[in-house]
Amino acid sequence: MGAALLLFTGTLVYLTLRFPQFRGFRRFVIVWAGVNLLFFVRWFEKGKRFRFLVRLGRSNRIFPRKLRMTIEGKFLLLITFGMGFAAINTGNNLFYLVVGLLISLIIFSGLLSEATLRRIQWRRRYPERLHAGRTVTGRVDLTNHKRRFASYSLEVSDVIDGEGTSCTPGRVLIVRSGETASGFPAFRFERRGRFHSAGFSLATAYPFSFFRKSRFYPEPSEFLVYPRVDLDVGDPARLVGWGEQFDTAGKGRGAEFYSARAFQPTDDLRDVHWKRSARTGELVVKEYQALSARRLVLAVAPERDPEGDDGDAEYAVDMTASLAARLSSMDWAVGLAVPGTLFPPRQGTSALETLLEILAMVEVVDHGTGRPGDVLAVPSDWDVLWVRLPHQAAIDGVRYQLEARR
Repeated sequence: MGAALLLFTGTLVYLTLRFPQFRGFRRFVIVWAGVNLLFFVRWFEKGKRFRFLVRLGRSNRIFPRKLRMTIEGKFLLLITFGMGFAAINTGNNLFYLVVGLLISLIIFSGLLSEATLRRIQWRRRYPERLHAGRTVTGRVDLTNHKRRFASYSLEVSDVIDGEGTSCTPGRVLIVRSGETASGFPAFRFERRGRFHSAGFSLATAYPFSFFRKSRFYPEPSEFLVYPRVDLDVGDPARLVGWGEQFDTAGKGRGAEFYSARAFQPTDDLRDVHWKRSARTGELVVKEYQALSARRLVLAVAPERDPEGDDGDAEYAVDMTASLAARLSSMDWAVGLAVPGTLFPPRQGTSALETLLEILAMVEVVDHGTGRPGDVLAVPSDWDVLWVRLPHQAAIDGVRYQLEARR
């Protein structure tokens, strides 16, 4: 709309300057040009024009099919134009016959590729967990509803917006009439966060690979990408001194009474419950709560370094996620403290999922605004491990600190 108004305004300005009979509208044209220019400058903001052109190119109303030439197709068009010029300049009937055959080949290729893309029903299936730096495979089921004809050489892929993302198309060689076949596109996200998929693309280069015709299906969806959990956090033995031990609901060698049971030859005589044994006439031993679990809160304040680079901050988030995954696999109760969020220590897979989701959405802030003191303001009875950045100073009174350096 802004471009159309600007074109109309330019026409008015030209008429006013070129023809004397329009000079009486000079003031109106100047005001109109100023207002239109303001609207156009606002539409021309950084990034807005690019997003507009992307939406325009994906629109099925204007471009129901997208066409891209391959290397073979470019050679075919070059030969076709060359033979056409030769036929016009020489008037040789053989040249006209060859040009007609080449044009017929192009038309025939377009008809077959269009028939391949028609009446295809699809269903997408995404993996439940996505991690940065890890390639995962999705699944797209394609069903051919054509009565007689099969579809050949199909490519399925998601159109994902954002930098650091890639999607390798899944290929389906043939989908026969009335049957279903599956393609497996591969996704890879280099960074954590929330990514948006504008929809789904179905493409084919059938039959001659001269052109790649595709159709875009607008079905928006979101991907939540967790941080990396495969970083090397060192030997787990060095974590033994971290965190506070606490009683669990299971039996073990703790101090709290858990239950009593009949004595077995392998039991220790020190665990015999003598009063109950004297009352029942049979040896009974005591079982205690396990004291093997530990509780630890991971704290991180991701902020850019003074030079404006957020690489160390992202590495600190990945290191925190890797530590949480390692400690959770060792049956620790892991908590998290980030700017604005405090997650209490918990055990189990669901607690780890919640912790990774928080880390996936934590924002990297400018230098000096991470407020490590507020992040570490956790209850005094919780043990805290601060994953700090190289440009962040150590804080007195914090028992456990780990510097995240790439």
